[in-house]
Amino acid sequence: MKTVRKERRLLRKLIHLSKTTNNKISVDDLPVSPNNYYLNQLVDKKLVIPSYQNSNPFTDGPDYFEITKQGKHYFELRYEDLRSLLFRSVYIPIIVSFVTTCITLALRQWLPHLLGWK
Repeated sequence: MKTVRKERRLLRKLIHLSKTTNNKISVDDLPVSPNNYYLNQLVDKKLVIPSYQNSNPFTDGPDYFEITKQGKHYFELRYEDLRSLLFRSVYIPIIVSFVTTCITLALRQWLPHLLGWK
């Protein structure tokens, strides 16, 4: 799931706030307004969900926001994806190149002796 930097910063702030408020972040405690674009993007991506306890969801805004399990572990999953990408895109090609070079150098050294050219 792709997020922009401002969404990640906001999610990090919300995670920090949720640790002190038992995972319920009041609208008054939000670092941004409830109509903030980046907050709405986090809601659309199901990293944060609005909760309506005392208000009507059709006419009023949410009473508080909760961070989903996916939102709480978003940065861990992102780190794992980065590690996987680096492994596939950087480490594997380096290892293949090293092994291929070793085989080429070994064949260059041993092939004339095996074929009796020297």
